[in-house]
Amino acid sequence: MENRENTTGPLPSPYDTLPAPARQRSRTLVAGESLFRQGDPARGQWFVHVGELVLERHEPGGRRLLLHRARAGSVIAEASLFADRYHCNAVARRDAEIMLLEREPLLERFGSDPAFARALAESFAREIQRLRRQVELIGIPGAEARVLEAVRDGLLDDTDVRGLADSIGLSAEATSRALGALARRGVLVQEGRSRYRLEAVVKGSGRTSTS
Repeated sequence: MENRENTTGPLPSPYDTLPAPARQRSRTLVAGESLFRQGDPARGQWFVHVGELVLERHEPGGRRLLLHRARAGSVIAEASLFADRYHCNAVARRDAEIMLLEREPLLERFGSDPAFARALAESFAREIQRLRRQVELIGIPGAEARVLEAVRDGLLDDTDVRGLADSIGLSAEATSRALGALARRGVLVQEGRSRYRLEAVVKGSGRTSTS
């Protein structure tokens, strides 16, 4: 798996057009450190310049549900533009460098620049589509069926078994068992430790999924 800890990402459109005062000085996080927690006052969105963060919630039973893995070049906490408090936890999965995109300048630009507002709305729509698909996956009954659909969606392409499990609401053990069962049935092909691809690849179609 590619090491992304030193990967950097440019500020994506349309955030790259924001004036300098809207971009606060970068700060660093060490792996495991929290950026914000659910219920904290929302200061704005955050740009991940280096490293990786995860957005997650803890359900009443204690299960951790991963909402999003944000790598270098990503912007997180989009909903904070219109919310007073953050709706989830943000934790550094790897050492990270981040930048605050302040809420008030973003709102001012959103209200005064139609092109900026449209581009931002399009990015929000893509995020809604991603979350809707995640909800659909979590609702699939049966670990094997859920894991297979997640692999077909490419969710194992750039993560490990634990990351896949967190994103689809299963334990790592249940996900590992499901992958193994799918491989034994010939639905997936195991190419190494925690490395699988769709059986269709063998027939000349589909794509490889790795971790």
